[in-house]
Amino acid sequence: MKKNLTLYIQGVNYLSSHVTFFQWFINLCYWFINAKPNYKVEHPDWLKKEHTKSERVEAVEWKSDLNPLSKREAVIELKKAIEKYRKDYNIIVVGTSLGGLIATDALSDFTIDDVSNLILVGSINKHKNISLNGIKILNIYSKKDTLARLATRLLAPIHGSQKLNGANVINVDLGRARHDQLFKDLKIYHGPYKDKTISQIVSLNIN
Repeated sequence: MKKNLTLYIQGVNYLSSHVTFFQWFINLCYWFINAKPNYKVEHPDWLKKEHTKSERVEAVEWKSDLNPLSKREAVIELKKAIEKYRKDYNIIVVGTSLGGLIATDALSDFTIDDVSNLILVGSINKHKNISLNGIKILNIYSKKDTLARLATRLLAPIHGSQKLNGANVINVDLGRARHDQLFKDLKIYHGPYKDKTISQIVSLNIN
């Protein structure tokens, strides 16, 4: 029986500028979208190998900027990582923020025989209706996540959505959490997962 391996793809890093005016403007934008300026999409607190029942967690490195070419390269790098490990491991992919969009783009070329689970947290989703060839999808989001909501509307105004539809999709709404807070091991205060943390929800939905 294959052991689990988690591949993690992060989103865009905190934007900054050495020019005072541009930094002021960037901070104003963060205030407008209700995301604190200390937001950095690094390794989430809840992403531990024991939570995904994995032998290890591997980060897929990319430039983590807003350049469309960087995003395309990230999709390619994630595909390469899946190809590298799929024969020896049961692969779980985790994508946060824009990393969720990168993950769904990459996984369109694979099936549940290659990747068993996709975990999306604060993801930018281009397609509300999704199947990904039977791959089990856990979509954790917040209705108060202004950044993800605006980014989704800009990138996919018609078909995009924070909440996903699909026979193999489980949606979990965290409630009032900001985008930058989704990388802490938050507790859920309503719904079927009430009083569970993100790490517990992840563990419950991994084979």
